[in-house]
Amino acid sequence: MIADRFLLQQAWWILSELCRRHERTVMDRFVHEQHGGVLLAKRIGKAAEPETNVGVAANLVDGIRIMQRSGSTLIPWAEVFEAGDAHAIVRHIERISPLGPVESAPSTTHRTLVYRLAARILASRLDDRHDWSIEPLDAAAAIQGERTIASLGEAVTLPTVRADLEHQRQSFATTTAFASDHPVFVPHLWVVRRDVDVAMVLDTDGFVHTRSRGLVPVERIYEEHGRDLDRVLHAVWEATRE
Repeated sequence: MIADRFLLQQAWWILSELCRRHERTVMDRFVHEQHGGVLLAKRIGKAAEPETNVGVAANLVDGIRIMQRSGSTLIPWAEVFEAGDAHAIVRHIERISPLGPVESAPSTTHRTLVYRLAARILASRLDDRHDWSIEPLDAAAAIQGERTIASLGEAVTLPTVRADLEHQRQSFATTTAFASDHPVFVPHLWVVRRDVDVAMVLDTDGFVHTRSRGLVPVERIYEEHGRDLDRVLHAVWEATRE
């Protein structure tokens, strides 16, 4: 169990770092028949661009897999840990994939900040007696009006989450182009669970949705406290304390 937690946290850190360094790379998650939950960092853009179909996937069974049109390359977990440095693995992935090396990483965005916060949340709970997980809220059908918002489960009982989805739904219904900086196929809400209960919902627009204190402006806290992610993490735990 502890080993799985550590692998999940490492997967989040490595993939969130790739997203930070490659601004058109976003996080997603899907369930594989053999490997279970698979975390994915995928490049988005125009379909004609060769790097669009690049994905870096991580699961708890066999490691990190670089996926592209020409095939896939597996980096087993044993090789990841032999490197001794997660930054080295990130650079290795860049070298052997179409993502390519980065001379100067772009500025942190609200989306990449929230991805990094997700990794930090998991790291801070490695020894907790509860199991912690982070999964995207599959809200695309609800935003497009194909299912009710209420059918999305416990996460939408948080008033600010429901309000966000209602706004997204209205925007989608009244515009030909989805009125947001995150297309409908990119998850922007990530549900953080403590065991089976919703502890909070991360929002890649730079917020955390909480049950008792509403929205926590993580991007603003980050900037006001010298870009210190630990201060953001502290504010989030304070806001979710009941």
